Amino acid sequence: MENPEQNIHSVLEALCRGTPAEQTEAINTYFLPDAAFQHPFCRVPAFSQLPFGLFSGVNSRWLLLMIYRWYRILSPNIDFHIDSCEIMQTAFDTRTQTLYLNLRQTFAIWFIPFYVARVRLVTVLHLEQLDKRTAASNLGSTVGGKLITDDQDSKKRYYIAEQDDHYQVNEFVKFVAPGIGPLFCTLWQIASTLVCMLGVWTVMPVYAALERKPRWRAIAH
Repeated sequence: MENPEQNIHSVLEALCRGTPAEQTEAINTYFLPDAAFQHPFCRVPAFSQLPFGLFSGVNSRWLLLMIYRWYRILSPNIDFHIDSCEIMQTAFDTRTQTLYLNLRQTFAIWFIPFYVARVRLVTVLHLEQLDKRTAASNLGSTVGGKLITDDQDSKKRYYIAEQDDHYQVNEFVKFVAPGIGPLFCTLWQIASTLVCMLGVWTVMPVYAALERKPRWRAIAH
């Protein structure tokens, strides 16, 4: 990606809604071969290739492609919206090369009637800036399935080294228990808040006696 904020929507479009060929091209073009992935329900550690048996030569990026393929098979018509990459907003930290995406998505499994999970999440993409030839050195001679020639543009581009999907508990339970799951989490959170309040009321006299000397001072402006 030359401009992550401008390019990321089309990348996600190909991964979540594209054909198998488009998914493969997007993965091979924008993800490093040893890209890692973290999600509440699955994880892919970073590795270049497996050294044994039937899976010899398989890297972590290939497993990531399998996850996106299965995701697409389960929900053929995924709807998503990026809230944090609209015009005049920035979600890219150039110092750490990290792109933050505030996402809303609708996930509906085609063979389960009335199943719809509308969730919010924050996706964190850890990027690495490399020129095409350096990136291609990990693949032999290609990036995104395309041959890199001697006169290839040496301009640096951003590649995804790791994808982390962060869900609040009351969001990811929508995948396994739509309706009742988020309600249970909300009630649990309210109950925990009440426990905090009652706990303070119970021990406040002792706490106040032990903490008479102030330890915090306001910073002068």
